[in-house]
Amino acid sequence: EAIAAARFRRPGGEPPAPASSSRAYERISVPTLVIEGGCDKLLPSGWASQIADQIPAGRAAVVDAAGHCPQIEQAEQVNRLLLDFLS
Repeated sequence: EAIAAARFRRPGGEPPAPASSSRAYERISVPTLVIEGGCDKLLPSGWASQIADQIPAGRAAVVDAAGHCPQIEQAEQVNRLLLDFLS
């Protein structure tokens, strides 16, 4: 993860994002949960909230003890988030 993060490091510290992404997020019409790892070294902190804020029914969650792959690193916590979101 640290090596991958180093590839994206540039002035400003954020990986490049396509300019069309925000327009695409605005068109998502279903409730959406965006999950990020609190210790992610690849993406900047807060990226999930930034995306969720652009989705009309978007919600963000942070898995504090996870890096870039929270669904693998903290599977039980992610499953709880998903069950709560889907119920």
